[in-house]
Amino acid sequence: MTAAGGGGRPILGPGDYLSLLEDEGLVNREGWPTELVLSIGSPVAPRRGRMRRSTGRFRPTPWGPLRKVGPGLGHLVTPMMGGAAMASLAELVVELGTRRIILVGSCGSLVSELESGAIVTVDSALATEGPSGAYGFGPVVPGSEELAVDVSHRLGGRGSEPDSIERLRGWTVASPFLTTPTLRDAAVSAGARVVEMEAASLFAVAIRRRVDAVVVGVVADGLGGTEWSAPDLSRTGIRLAEVVSALVGEGA
Repeated sequence: MTAAGGGGRPILGPGDYLSLLEDEGLVNREGWPTELVLSIGSPVAPRRGRMRRSTGRFRPTPWGPLRKVGPGLGHLVTPMMGGAAMASLAELVVELGTRRIILVGSCGSLVSELESGAIVTVDSALATEGPSGAYGFGPVVPGSEELAVDVSHRLGGRGSEPDSIERLRGWTVASPFLTTPTLRDAAVSAGARVVEMEAASLFAVAIRRRVDAVVVGVVADGLGGTEWSAPDLSRTGIRLAEVVSALVGEGA
């Protein structure tokens, strides 16, 4: 059973939930960015009514702090990780008015030639995480071709050629701790080169809601061999910050 084949209007829609949040003073549709860069972090949740008291370029939201970077462009740092959480968040920000979503996060390499620190654009995803199937998509869910090209050029403008930002297929999993060599090899055979937890779910919502979405990944660890290659967390954090800065501007 899928949402696409369930028939009728959902009992709870994103607009219904947003109306509740607006009534509680936790979210404001006015000036919501049409293009949103999402990065996964550890923000502090806003208190009830705090939205009405927010000033300046930072806006607290139930999903983390939103920074208005420029006309129509925003950066949201959120703790929401995994396919189900990302699908729910995507539904809500699209309902608020976002039409282009760029998710920035770390990923694991499935092949030896992708080394730690590499920046990649995930423009399609092998879906094994669950939510994309509930939306009626799979086994491969495409992202936005146009947005992937745009993002590659924007990242390439930071001193590397656009072609050096490799575009590839991700493997979206429910949990990285269930990755076995057999499953990894099957994913690689299906064209996947990195493993992550959100792309297929995000792309499924984007297709259903007719918006654009793409994922930018920084390769952190390696799962291409028989043993796990642990990440350099400090280096990965620096690379993620560089990517966000390239997408939204210095000081983001």
